[in-house]
Amino acid sequence: MRILQAASEFFPYSKTGGLADMVAGLSGALTQNHEVTVATPLYRGIREQFPDLEAIGDEFDLPLGKAKITGRWWRHQPSPNLTVLLLENDAFYNRPALYMEHGEGYWDNPERYIFFSKAVARLATDFDVTHLHDWQTAIVPMLLKEGAGKGTTRTIFSIHNLAYQGTCEADRVCAHQSFAAKLFH
Repeated sequence: MRILQAASEFFPYSKTGGLADMVAGLSGALTQNHEVTVATPLYRGIREQFPDLEAIGDEFDLPLGKAKITGRWWRHQPSPNLTVLLLENDAFYNRPALYMEHGEGYWDNPERYIFFSKAVARLATDFDVTHLHDWQTAIVPMLLKEGAGKGTTRTIFSIHNLAYQGTCEADRVCAHQSFAAKLFH
């Protein structure tokens, strides 16, 4: 079976807490019998830590509100049956920390992870199962249901820490109401 895991952090590439360890442990266990791909952002410092990353495919644009945001996937193959895909967008992910600095969350975290979710939704159609982790990937099932991603992938959504919900002001979410309709156009 081909399994896609999507998480905002994945050890040893990025880590702030238990999510990175859990996704790494689960992915390692699943590789015993399945082909596993993990999608995660390409945060600052990963290229230096893993210099053998290779770009795959061309850059692509995804709509985000009225803007088009450019991304690109990079691949790392750390072991048999495990592929790591890292989503590049320097404006979103090349920062001193993953989610916050000086005790304050990045103001654009909703946009950062909507973009990540849209990119994951495009990947998901090539997998039998898509396992999504925490609020940063919570909209992927809706994107798959509403967009051209309607296919055979089955989705699993795991919440690892309910205290972190990715909340923001309602007017920020409303600015992205039409993103599902525009995802695959």
